Amino acid sequence: MDTRDTIRPMNPKSIIRTLLIIFVVGSLAYMGVQEMTSQRSSSPDDSIAAVDGVTPEFIVYYLSVGKECTTCEQIESYTQEALKNHFAEDLASGKIQWRTADMDKPEHEHFATDYNLYTKSIVLVAVENGENGRWQNLEKVWDHVYDKDAFTAYVSDSLKAFMEPAR
Repeated sequence: MDTRDTIRPMNPKSIIRTLLIIFVVGSLAYMGVQEMTSQRSSSPDDSIAAVDGVTPEFIVYYLSVGKECTTCEQIESYTQEALKNHFAEDLASGKIQWRTADMDKPEHEHFATDYNLYTKSIVLVAVENGENGRWQNLEKVWDHVYDKDAFTAYVSDSLKAFMEPAR
């Protein structure tokens, strides 16, 4: 029998090297797909436009830090949906304004200390005499993020209650 015709088993180093290459290529492909999906899902067309020239009575902030994860994008998206579905007139008039800010940017770093934040959050702010006044951090958004109905109810109920003293 000719030795060229026999199949030699791969040595362990070759197997490990091949598996590592497959893992790295697969990981890079997965990250690329995640990045494309993330960019597509956070299109500005879904965002709530601010009403120019109007000082709001209330601001709903989505305050983020760094790169957005899928859960964080859900928090932002579900909050916007709650606002659109329950406060459409107030948004259209400018009474309520939706704003986002990345606290990693120097001009937005103050939000972390202003609102005692340690992570991304939704913060309700009452505007008093043109300045940000009393506020409420909706910390339970993280508890409800996997239940869209409970999440939107939490946000809309919290905002209604927050607005009560002004009425």
